[in-house]
Amino acid sequence: MIQMKYGQLWNRIYIVAAASAAVATTPIPGLSIVADMALLTAEVNMYLSQLNMNLESLHTLPVVKHGNDVQDILLTLMQDMAVEESLEETAKFVPVFGSVVATSISYSTTLVVLRRILDEIKHASLQGFDMVNEWPETYRY
Repeated sequence: MIQMKYGQLWNRIYIVAAASAAVATTPIPGLSIVADMALLTAEVNMYLSQLNMNLESLHTLPVVKHGNDVQDILLTLMQDMAVEESLEETAKFVPVFGSVVATSISYSTTLVVLRRILDEIKHASLQGFDMVNEWPETYRY
């Protein structure tokens, strides 16, 4: 069941990345970063809900260093990609070519972040599922 949900969530990554890329075409400073955070936060919350995880269990993932909510965790991950985000914001102001560059950077950054998080959440969800299956029958609900 987890694998089936994972496959469906994996397919959604491309849609979210395309939405991120569409927002990146607008030459309004900071709009892309705000929109990306909103898109990523909503998507990660859905991953957690679909794979029966909560925020406390998210802290067990190797990708999570610190943070109290999904946005803190996403900011930590996006720090690794700060150069790409700054290039995206700068590239918007170069006519025609800049929009193409900003769009591709936004798409690829969103794709990488969501893939990484989804893989980690799936792995943690499978570990939790395996632990429940190992419990003696008397402890199961």
